[in-house]
Amino acid sequence: MKNKLKYLLTISTLLNITACTATTKTIAPYYGKHIPIVSLLVEPIALQSKTDIEKIKAAKWFFEGEVKKGNEIITYNSCDTLLMLDAKGFKATNDREQAANEMNINSCNLFNEIKFLNTSKISYIDNELLTINFPNIAPPEFAFIISRDDERKLKSAKSWQEMSHIKKIEKRDEEQVIYYDNSGGMQSLSIVAKGDYNQDGIEDVIFSMENSVIEGSYSATEAYIITRLSIEAPYTLLKQL
Repeated sequence: MKNKLKYLLTISTLLNITACTATTKTIAPYYGKHIPIVSLLVEPIALQSKTDIEKIKAAKWFFEGEVKKGNEIITYNSCDTLLMLDAKGFKATNDREQAANEMNINSCNLFNEIKFLNTSKISYIDNELLTINFPNIAPPEFAFIISRDDERKLKSAKSWQEMSHIKKIEKRDEEQVIYYDNSGGMQSLSIVAKGDYNQDGIEDVIFSMENSVIEGSYSATEAYIITRLSIEAPYTLLKQL
């Protein structure tokens, strides 16, 4: 009887170990097809691991920009140079160029967030994420904020849809979709990367968003890091850039 009990306990232990092994799965960080700045490089570099991040930041662009501080004007043609000059207080040479300059700064700063992504233990991210339903479960901060009234509404809103009233989408591919609201706003949302950003074992998502107005000249970029804590939960904002 003792031998039989010992045998059963051994089998039970082995089954428990096997079960734990089967349910424990690591998810490597994923880098998307729409990484900002990569399309500007003279020689494209694919972002496949963290070691590529510093290479992309240092790589030369196919064009040069100008920034100034006082009477000093300096050209830049890489993320590293632009971020260094921005930290020193250099601005674009005119207001029109400053908007584009800030978009490039935001895109370059995004690499400093991507490098924090590690392997995840579990994911509650939808396989098909960018759908017409996504604004209903996305954070309200995704909204195209153009007025103080919008800022006031943001404090109590529970979703992007509640803020923007998305009426249709234009799907470029699985990782980039343009969302159109009912007031002429156009928001191009791209999945940049996925991984565990805040070290809680749960997979998070980094997005890049370009906001513009149909038949208008305004444009601006934002970046968001969101997470989802269960399959039934809405997506929540970890950080906005």
